[in-house]
Amino acid sequence: ALPIYEEALVLSRAAQDRSSETRILNQIGELYDGMGEKQKALEYFAKVLLLRRALNDREGEARTHVRISEVYKELGEMQKTLDSLDSALQLSRAASDLAGEATVLTAFGGHYVSLGDSRKAVEFYSRAIALWRTAGDRSGEAKALSGLAKAYIFRYEPRRALRYHMQALKLHRILGDRRSEAHTLHNISWTYYALGQKKEALDYNSRALPLMRAVGDHRGEAAIYTNL
Repeated sequence: ALPIYEEALVLSRAAQDRSSETRILNQIGELYDGMGEKQKALEYFAKVLLLRRALNDREGEARTHVRISEVYKELGEMQKTLDSLDSALQLSRAASDLAGEATVLTAFGGHYVSLGDSRKAVEFYSRAIALWRTAGDRSGEAKALSGLAKAYIFRYEPRRALRYHMQALKLHRILGDRRSEAHTLHNISWTYYALGQKKEALDYNSRALPLMRAVGDHRGEAAIYTNL
């Protein structure tokens, strides 16, 4: 795939089509990231950033900063992760992009969970949920609710975690997102285990299992069998 993208890149530059050039550079960055070549991915995402700035595409620039933050997170470079998210947040706000801002706040929440800072994770996920609701984006809201539940698990507050998992479950069902529904059912099972309610835990695992099979999630299915 890489030679095809490189050929397309040459053509887009020859045609001075900066929008196409930006998309192709981004695809090459994603390809390198998928191959595990993180530094190469960062190199191409940096080129995408420069073009988005030249095109005055603030929303696109913010999305690219979020993507860069994810690569830095995988590399364990936490300060650079935060710096990239800060840049994304400022750009989303400058563009009055509510969904973009909510995306960044959700990413902040996940980052702070990784750092073990559950207090900040709760703060950012809560802010994200409010914005997702304002933007009317139920999928984003469900993701942030699941993140908030996870943060409360880290705070040893499983009852609160359960409340937010249940809210996320309701939204996944409304959206018809069966894969996310299956994973949320499994997470609810874990939460009941944390509460010492084994009967309920087994019940939710039993509900998750056929859904994991239906969506072809073999890894999720194996995880459930491990816990049955």
